[in-house]
Amino acid sequence: MADKKARPQRPRKPGAGPAVIDNPARRTTGARPTSSGSPAPGKQPHKGDSPRNWWKLIKENFGWGLIIALPILIVVLALFYRATDGFTFKSTPTIAPIPTPAPSPTAGSFVAPPQPVANAQRTRILYLSSTDPTKGQQVFTAEADGSSPVALTNTPEVKSNPVWSPDGKQIAFTAGNVGIQIVNYDGGGLHTVAYNGFSPVWSPDSKQLAFLRVESAKDGKGPDGAGTVRLLYLINADGKPGDEKQIAYDALAPVWSSDGQEIIYFSLRNLVVFTAEPRLGGLVQQLKLPNNLGAWFPTFSADNKSIIFYGTPNANYLASSLDLNATFLTPTVVASAGATTAAPTATPSVATSPTVAPTATPNQITNLYIVNRDGSNLKTLAQVEDNTGITTGSLFAAYVNNAAEGVGLLTSRPFYRVSPMISPDGKRVAAILVTKDSVGIQVASVDGSTPALKVISKEGNLEEGSRLSPSFSPDGNKIYYLFQPTAKDKPIEIRAYDLNTKAEAPFIKDNSNGFPTCCGYKK
Repeated sequence: MADKKARPQRPRKPGAGPAVIDNPARRTTGARPTSSGSPAPGKQPHKGDSPRNWWKLIKENFGWGLIIALPILIVVLALFYRATDGFTFKSTPTIAPIPTPAPSPTAGSFVAPPQPVANAQRTRILYLSSTDPTKGQQVFTAEADGSSPVALTNTPEVKSNPVWSPDGKQIAFTAGNVGIQIVNYDGGGLHTVAYNGFSPVWSPDSKQLAFLRVESAKDGKGPDGAGTVRLLYLINADGKPGDEKQIAYDALAPVWSSDGQEIIYFSLRNLVVFTAEPRLGGLVQQLKLPNNLGAWFPTFSADNKSIIFYGTPNANYLASSLDLNATFLTPTVVASAGATTAAPTATPSVATSPTVAPTATPNQITNLYIVNRDGSNLKTLAQVEDNTGITTGSLFAAYVNNAAEGVGLLTSRPFYRVSPMISPDGKRVAAILVTKDSVGIQVASVDGSTPALKVISKEGNLEEGSRLSPSFSPDGNKIYYLFQPTAKDKPIEIRAYDLNTKAEAPFIKDNSNGFPTCCGYKK
């Protein structure tokens, strides 16, 4: 076929660039060669394409994508710029580690308690027990006669101070190296509500928890010179770690009023009682006690009109006795019938020291008192300890200093509490009783009308041993407590004492570690 006539060249404008030379190769392929010799993807360029035409191709193929993506890209870059402080990357500051919560799929998350079955009775008793003394104790519940025990936890942490919510649906307790945990009455929903806390107490409506936490003292010394102080915190029961609010400074053994309007507590070294409104910034006020009495472990009467407490007219004597080097209720693993059981020593062993043992002085007496909230009508309900004329300090103070209510770091198993416990009907109170030979429990009438009933060794032919951490049965006719026999080949157990028949009987054996508390629903 004859060649086509050559296309005439268009005249060039003055100042124009070099003429475009017609390339037969480009006409033949119909595409701009790429570096690999293949045509470029997308829309195929035509002959005579220039850089301007290439931009047109990009615009036609990708223009809308760029229009949509560009604002998003700008926002992302702006956020990244702000998060990295101007695209600078700094090392993370060193922060004190937070204890790891107990292994639980719901740690730090609220899990609503189940609803009890219709007509269910709140008859279950709460306590701590360990089926294996080499492992941590667990939270258990059982019927009032000790039958049908059920373990609600299976975690390795040391535990103390388990308490029922007033509605009987949940249990709060202290877990060592973790903090405050909650478990449902059926054993489900275990979770951590606050880190590094201890000694939880429920509000009357079961919606809040007050608890303590050990922190650095503002003055660098603290009430005992150790540089730390116990602070009172509040958190909702459905809260999570970090939600808590501090409401008081230098506090121990908080107790709610029955109307939920106040929390009462005391200062350990100063033996001074305070009340705090359970809200951030609420009123905190000191209660004035007659006769310059020092006070420990105050609690409200059932009608909130009076305060029951351990007191002494010689506060300095009682406070100085806190420094006694007392060792007791410290578990020791011993062999018994082919198995190991926890058998702590039965009575305090006090190391004499001229710096802590007070001189024999009068008024070394500690009593259980009741007084109206305005300081009037002071009555003595029972005598707790009489060390008058004895150079050894108060063993009651030593028990206080070693009780779980004051132990923030659970390095060993704290088996007991010493707070007075009010009966379900509000008419009686169970309290500690200390002699030079033993420690036991006494039950006094709140109106002071009858002498206190003593539940202690050598009274009523009871077995030799220590009795601590009392709690009433649902009907108020029995008290449960931790019993530690004097004989070292016998295990610790929880016992029940019938206030009517004056008979003592085992409630739970198998290395029960105390804190019997009434009452809640059955699993």
